Order: sequence, then C-alpha cells, then structure tokens
Amino acid sequence: MIKAIETEYKGFRFRSRLEARWAVFFDACGFKWEYEPEGYEGDGSKYLPDFRLYNVCYPRFDDVEKPFFVEVKGEMDAASRRKIWKLAELFPVYVVGSIPFAREEFDYFSAINDYYGDDDILYFSYNTIYGNSYHCGLFVNKQGKPDFAGGDEDTSNMDIEKTLSALEAARAARFEHGECG
Repeated sequence: MIKAIETEYKGFRFRSRLEARWAVFFDACGFKWEYEPEGYEGDGSKYLPDFRLYNVCYPRFDDVEKPFFVEVKGEMDAASRRKIWKLAELFPVYVVGSIPFAREEFDYFSAINDYYGDDDILYFSYNTIYGNSYHCGLFVNKQGKPDFAGGDEDTSNMDIEKTLSALEAARAARFEHGECG
C-alpha cells in the first residue's frame, strides 16, 4: 500500500494531498468548511469525517441545519463503507475521490458517474442522504453560492465556468516549498 503524503494548506495539516486539493476546490467555490471538526461513535466504531461544509444550498433535504459532511477516499474498503453508511443515517455525507476532469456540465456529471464505480458498493462520489445514495456534484450556482445537485436534477442554475475553474484550481494546486495551493 502506498502511503498518502501529509500536506499543509491554510494552516491545516491534511492527511493526504487529495484532501488538501478538495479544500482548494471548496475555497474556489466559496464553500465554508472545517477540517475534521468532530468525531462520532456508534455500533462500536468511531468515525471522524474529513470535512464539514456550512453553506451548501440543499433545500431538498428535510433539515438544512444538519451538518453536511464530505469524506475523501482514495480507496474505499469495507470498514470505511460501513462507517460512512452509519454516519449517513444521521447526516448527509458526500463521498469524493479524485478531482474530476471536465470541460462542460455534462462532462462534470459524467466524470462523477463513470469514474467512481458501482452503486452497490457506495464508492466515492455518491452522496448518501439518510440511507439513500445517488450521483451528484458540488458546484457554484449562478448567484455565486455553493450548491449541490445530482446529474439527473435541474442544474440550470449551475455556473459551469466557475465550477470548472474551481476544479482546475484544485488539480493544479502545488503544496511544495510552502506554496499555498
């Protein structure tokens, strides 16, 4: 197994460079986030979500005051999957892998759908809301606010240029020699 490279960004020491890249994406989109804010325990297992997002537009869920968590996974194992499902019974959890490559809105949602795998195993970019999962994406809406929707939902309010720019910023981020992303 290859060990992840711990990476510093904005005063946080991330467990992997991939987590730091997602922080760059969140910043570029205008998401307010907190890294590893608090842990949860249940059914004999402990879980520490990677990010909590505070200003995500997701009014289609019954309680927008609940935390919205993002979990970054380079690889998903059975134990992680079980923990995520348990946490998702309480809170929205969005699971991401690599920063997707895209040139337009269709590419963005296709990259999410195609890259991350199989519905049966809850892999990477599936959002899990109270035990249900579906393909979805975080993006900037036309009002300049962070938003969230599935590829099969109305995404006409998506500012694709800002979203693609945020993806590019995250992919291009370099953290060597004290660079800040």
